[in-house]
Parts: sequence; C-alpha cells; structure tokens
Amino acid sequence: MTDLKLFRLDADGRDVELRGPTVTLKVELQRRIEAGMEAILVIRLLASDYRTEP
Repeated sequence: MTDLKLFRLDADGRDVELRGPTVTLKVELQRRIEAGMEAILVIRLLASDYRTEP
C-alpha cells in the first residue's frame, strides 16, 4: 500500500498536498470525519477502530 496523501484547496482553488507524517495525517482525518459524520452523512458512529482479527 502506498502512503496516504492528503490535499487541501488553496485560496485559488488549487490542490496543495499536506505534508507530515502519514500516521498523524490519517489520525487527524479520521477524527474530523468521525466528528462530522452525523452532519455530513446523516449517520451515527458507534465505535472507532474495531479489531477484526484475533
């Protein structure tokens, strides 16, 4: 799997890559999505990061 790359739009509407440790960016993205899921997707998150393997 390749590294996760995140982008934001600058004031001119161009994509700008957010630089930083992949794990840090992933965690921040996950937190923002989880915080806004009900408003954005009209669904409620029951738990975060369920373990699926023993």
